[in-house]
Amino acid sequence: MLEFKKDVTEDDYLFWAVPFYDTNVFTFKRNEKNGNVSVRLKTLPRLQELFFNETSFKILNLCDGRKNCKELLMLFCESYPNIDRERLKNDFFKIITFMSKFQIISWKERNPLMSDLSIRIGRYNFELLDDTHIREILSFIKNNSGNLQWMNLMHDYKNYDELYIREMLFNYAEDFFGLREENGDLVGLASIKYSVNPKSSVSHVGLLISESTYVDDLIKGIVTVSGKRPLNSEISKIKIQILEIDLPKYKFFIDILRKNNFVVENVSIKEFKGKNLVNYCYYHQS
Repeated sequence: MLEFKKDVTEDDYLFWAVPFYDTNVFTFKRNEKNGNVSVRLKTLPRLQELFFNETSFKILNLCDGRKNCKELLMLFCESYPNIDRERLKNDFFKIITFMSKFQIISWKERNPLMSDLSIRIGRYNFELLDDTHIREILSFIKNNSGNLQWMNLMHDYKNYDELYIREMLFNYAEDFFGLREENGDLVGLASIKYSVNPKSSVSHVGLLISESTYVDDLIKGIVTVSGKRPLNSEISKIKIQILEIDLPKYKFFIDILRKNNFVVENVSIKEFKGKNLVNYCYYHQS
């Protein structure tokens, strides 16, 4: 029987989940050199080709919608009897996570990667929002446009519509967090954007909306949950970029960033429309 160094418990969020691979997810699939395969996805038509190696498709074809990931992992390991089990386990779950991120596999029952997360920040609850909160997110954005404290320079406020938010959530490209009063009222909203490069360890704040009273608590929440999500466990840095000429305008915001251990990493010369960007970064402590 195959064994692993770490005992498998119910706390291993992916072991008991059941993935399903629908072969109709691709608009085309083409065999490339060296055993690689290129595909295009129906679920993400704006995305160009993705390339998978033979190992990825071996795992994908195991996902029959009946076996959980622990059972699939055992089958996968049997194909490579001479390779370290821990290495195979890590590769297996990286590939499964990647396939789920791009909606190549779906899940029986609840998606295990869209986990619950709620922490206490002072007298508020700071919680991860999911697809059941889309209407609430949209309503808060619409009703609090005058309280926009921060917006990623590479994005546009009007892009935060239902289609965009749904796509970001289901592609795990942007996490949305809400700051709630004890009575459940939402008083703040923040988001963290992730790179499409699975090897990247850098995330960016997408937007931050609240009255000024709650900005410090939102930032505290962001840095506290850094690295606590299954999909962002390897994130080591959170970045916020401010135009150098706008530093006086954002003095209040910058003071809060510094209070929460954001530091100036560097100044990017003429990085944004010919203007300098100051990069404020929080480095996650493992």
